[in-house]
Amino acid sequence: MTYSGLPSRTLFRRTLPSVSWLPFMGLALALSGAEALALDDGIGAQNRPDLAFANVAPQRIFHVSTSGSDGNPGTASQPWRTLNYAATRLRAGEAAYVHAGTYSERVSIGSSSADGTATAPIQLLGAPGEAKPIIRGGDSKTGAMLRLQRRYWVVSGFNIQAAGSQTHGVRFEGARNAVVRDTEVAGGTGPSAVVFYSGASDIGFLNNKVHDYTWSGKDSHGMLVLPDTSRILIQGTESWGNGGDSFQCQGTDTATGSAHPTDITLENNRFHEDRENAVDLKTCDRVTLRGNKFYGYRPTSTAPQGAAVVMHYSARRILMEGNRLWNNGRGLSLGGNMILREPVTDVIVRRNLVFDGSTSGGGSGDGLRVGTSRRVRMHHNTLAFLPVGGIKVGDGSDGPAESTEVYNNVVYATPKAMELQLSGTTGFKSDRNLVYQAGATALFRLSGKDTTLESWRSSTGLDGTSRVTDPLFVADPRSNDFFTVVGSPVRNNAMALTIPAPVLSGSVCEGAADLGFLESCN
Repeated sequence: MTYSGLPSRTLFRRTLPSVSWLPFMGLALALSGAEALALDDGIGAQNRPDLAFANVAPQRIFHVSTSGSDGNPGTASQPWRTLNYAATRLRAGEAAYVHAGTYSERVSIGSSSADGTATAPIQLLGAPGEAKPIIRGGDSKTGAMLRLQRRYWVVSGFNIQAAGSQTHGVRFEGARNAVVRDTEVAGGTGPSAVVFYSGASDIGFLNNKVHDYTWSGKDSHGMLVLPDTSRILIQGTESWGNGGDSFQCQGTDTATGSAHPTDITLENNRFHEDRENAVDLKTCDRVTLRGNKFYGYRPTSTAPQGAAVVMHYSARRILMEGNRLWNNGRGLSLGGNMILREPVTDVIVRRNLVFDGSTSGGGSGDGLRVGTSRRVRMHHNTLAFLPVGGIKVGDGSDGPAESTEVYNNVVYATPKAMELQLSGTTGFKSDRNLVYQAGATALFRLSGKDTTLESWRSSTGLDGTSRVTDPLFVADPRSNDFFTVVGSPVRNNAMALTIPAPVLSGSVCEGAADLGFLESCN
């Protein structure tokens, strides 16, 4: 794997047991029974959409072609002409193959369309073996390029070109049990390329590309989740070059609605080089970020630290695990901007890799920052080659970081491995961390003063079993996922946790778990 520019889409693999590999997106977490039960603590998405219907083969197939006519019967030899006509004619169990060409229309799967069922969905599909059909805007028409309001629909294999139109590329408007996959959405203006709202639930947005949505300096997000939505899975999607965030989730304190978004999963995606952040979680509930790659973020006036991931307002019950973040002004910024007067609450940040931070353009140059919050657990992360600092806790302006845990992390080649503002924390706990920078000893910073591990211990009573020593990574660790060599002090040295951190490779291979991001096995 190379991390310069656009990384390789094939992951480096060492000898590890029981690993489920997903080329390009990342690697999946295989949870043992005990570890899976830990998620019943209520943190992270607790319910995923059931998308089995999306793999059901159609019972009957019609055809759409730019050479057809809506007066035709829709056969291969006499196809329909428009996608909108197909959307009104298809019934449960039926599909339309849309043949290559450009369709200058806004497609509405709404009140004139039928619902499918779990065993007989309705499908609008790019014709197999052909170039993706283009749905193109750039006209004076109104409405989303693709609007979904019905149940049990699958739309797959399109190129949606908004062509400068101020409109959503895909709008899940109250849709239920709907999937859009293998589709590209690009080139429009307005608040977002893809939006989920008005009660949309049980939605899959899978293996898509979303890019280059901008709006004259205003926020223009790749994907936007709004109130009253639930059970949304965004998986295997690449998003970049948007005028806001690749993904933003808003609650009722910042958007219209009656309930905060709930059970949102972002898994094995690649977000990079948007104007603001990769992920911006506002007041959303039970969100999982797993196995994603986030890179290339820099400060702007509306995102001054250049953070890849932001969790603020009153976000709660968030699980962030197994992600890779690099070449960002900051990895994660947590806390701030409270409107409901409730801080970010109940967050687990574990098994993440954060490296090669940047101070370009005023970037913070650090890894994981925890401001005003309650009950944040930072376990088993690896942070490396960060120009300023690794883990920073207690600098919130709205109140303290309450009950933060920092256990089993590795911080390498970073001037200030850990920074703590005592006046900004209550109930802080930290131990069994390994930190190292060649030639440096004052790797800690306490209430504005640099200090050694020994002085840190005597002042705080913390980190009794933490160490300052070389983790002994393999050669070229950036390209090799920061695995360690035999004899590394990282190996088999983790302390047991109340909520165990799942092992990315599927199991502990040599007794106790390793510190940091991944298990190394030989």
